[in-house]
Amino acid sequence: QMIRVAAGEKLSIKQSDVKLNGWAVESRLYAEDPFRNFLPSIGRLTRYRPPEEGKFGDVVIRNDTGVTEGSEISMFYDPMVAKLCTWAPTRLQAIDAMS
Repeated sequence: QMIRVAAGEKLSIKQSDVKLNGWAVESRLYAEDPFRNFLPSIGRLTRYRPPEEGKFGDVVIRNDTGVTEGSEISMFYDPMVAKLCTWAPTRLQAIDAMS
């Protein structure tokens, strides 16, 4: 749809046709040093235990990451370790799934 809009075409659906369903929350995990004005905290990632992903009852958990335990956090790249995304029928459930 975005490509069609960029080409000057109209959307194939109306805003009123869009049905909202549940809540999604995203948290980003960075290797940063708060004592150094949040500069990247470079070095070896000695402990990293990502959450289990999947559908658990009404809750969906997804963890997008490009590192594993033992990976190197370099000053030459973004220090983002992971993006943890959750979805649930209610906002409170989506927030609770972060834990």
